Formats: sequence, C-alpha cells, structure tokens
Amino acid sequence: MLAKAVANESRTNFISVKGPEILSKYVGDSEKGVRQIFARARSSAPCVIFFDEIDAICPTRKSCEDSHSARLVNQLLTEMDGLEERKMVFLLAATNRPDIIDPAVLRPGRLGNSLYVGLPSERERVSILDCLLAKSNLEKNIDVELIARHTEKKSGADLALMVSEACSAVVHSHIATNSPLVLRTEDFCFESSH
Repeated sequence: MLAKAVANESRTNFISVKGPEILSKYVGDSEKGVRQIFARARSSAPCVIFFDEIDAICPTRKSCEDSHSARLVNQLLTEMDGLEERKMVFLLAATNRPDIIDPAVLRPGRLGNSLYVGLPSERERVSILDCLLAKSNLEKNIDVELIARHTEKKSGADLALMVSEACSAVVHSHIATNSPLVLRTEDFCFESSH
C-alpha cells in the first residue's frame, strides 16, 4: 500500500511485481520477465516499479545453488544500472528477509535506502480497518476500536485478511440461513480477553 501511495502522490505510473511470480522453470524466462518489466516502465515513465518479496528473485549469489538464480540476479542488476539512462523510473521493494538479499542489489544507486515499516499502532489499526471496511457494501455494526485493541501483533495485510474473511462469513451465512447481511464485531476472529 505504501508503494502505491508513493506512486499516486507523485502522479507516476505504477507497476507492481510479486517476486515469486517472475520465477519460471524454463531457462531464460525469468530474466526475460525482468527485462520486460523494465522496458514497460521505461516506456511509461515516469513510473514506479514495486518489487514485493524481492528476496525471492535476488538471493545472495553465494547462496545460489544453481546458475539460474545467479543469472536472474545479474539481469536485475543490469536493469537497475540501466536506469541511469532513464531517470524517471523509480524502484521500491519490500521484503521480510533483508538478510538474504544480494548485497549488490542494496548498494547506493540501486536500492540504497531502506525504510523499516513496523507493525501498525492501535490508532493506525483503527485507520486501516476504517479504510478496509469502507470498501465493503455490507451494513456494519462494528466496534473498530475493540478490534484494533485485540489485534496488536497484526500487520495491515493481516487486517485486510480478517476483514475479507469476516465479510465472506457473513455472505456465506446469509446464503445458508438467510441471515441479515450485517457485518458485526463478533464476525471477526481475534483473540479476546473478555
């Protein structure tokens, strides 16, 4: 969400890439995919390319057991260095495992700056839940503050999954029993101390 917000605020095009989706079992296809992503970004500049789970495509080359992974890292580095020619393509990446990313990817001029994004505070969880719930067409009878209090170790993605599962449960219940299409606090699965 942060990467998309950066693109929106800067009024640039946005390309989101999930690291594992680039990987192919066919020799050369992964590298071709990387080249195509960067070509698309250059042709639609200004553009932000966001790599989610970048650790999947650029593990430390010392740890690569096959040359396929090393070739993919090298292709990514080549494309990153090629951005000097086209200054209006920007890179953002996310990972839960910065320790396994090839150091060459993290050097200045490529992905040189890092920003730790921790878990949201209770107030931030209220805002996230409000935003997620606003997208639902269901009638709502929810104590968002209570849910936020009981989701201390949850990320924004965890909260999105909770909302999705709660909405699905209400719809399934409505189909099975003709119950009202109302999303309630009780529809959320979270550890409660009450």
